[in-house]
Amino acid sequence: MNSVILTITVLLGLLFVPAVEIECPDQLNRTCGNDWRMIVTIKDKYVGDTGKLNCLAGFSLIGNPIITCLESGVWSPINATCVPDDLEAYVRDFRGSTYTFVKTYKNFDNAKFLCSSMCGTLVEINNKEENQFIVSAIEELFGFLRTYIGLQRSRDSINHEWQSGNTTASNEFDDWYVNNPDIATGRSSCVLINLQRKWDDVDNNYCFFQAKPFVCESR
Repeated sequence: MNSVILTITVLLGLLFVPAVEIECPDQLNRTCGNDWRMIVTIKDKYVGDTGKLNCLAGFSLIGNPIITCLESGVWSPINATCVPDDLEAYVRDFRGSTYTFVKTYKNFDNAKFLCSSMCGTLVEINNKEENQFIVSAIEELFGFLRTYIGLQRSRDSINHEWQSGNTTASNEFDDWYVNNPDIATGRSSCVLINLQRKWDDVDNNYCFFQAKPFVCESR
């Protein structure tokens, strides 16, 4: 009899154990130091609660301004970017990365700087699916225009490398236009997607003097 009472008591105790509420962090991790231009306002941090995204003065939020606390105890991914007010830009997401398509014309170095100011880099294209996504988005948003990507000739002048240090050889993917890349002549410098939807390397003068739209990527 005593064992039955004990069993019932234990079961009742299990039924009335208070549920532990899942909490998300008070703050989001900053992934880019002083280049973080986003303000995140969080009131409550339990599953289903939301946070609001805003930008510092001089920047406008492009994308989804809301994040949500998930059952896994983390905030949903930020699918938005703080873009300088003087840029025309559009945000798209693909496989865990946020891409900012900037239609405002800039030369290659200025494009790199502006991507950094938006907590990203000029886009690194690692596979066929990502390349098709980029090309399709450029066609949709720009109607098609020559567009800078983050590839440029490496220091050894043998390969082309991304800002991460990866190369087309290490990534085992490229999508060059005919007779590209032009490393042999030494004229190759930076790379854009041309009107034929292919990668086209161009020389230093072009990179410096020719302003074009560009694509940034952040994770």
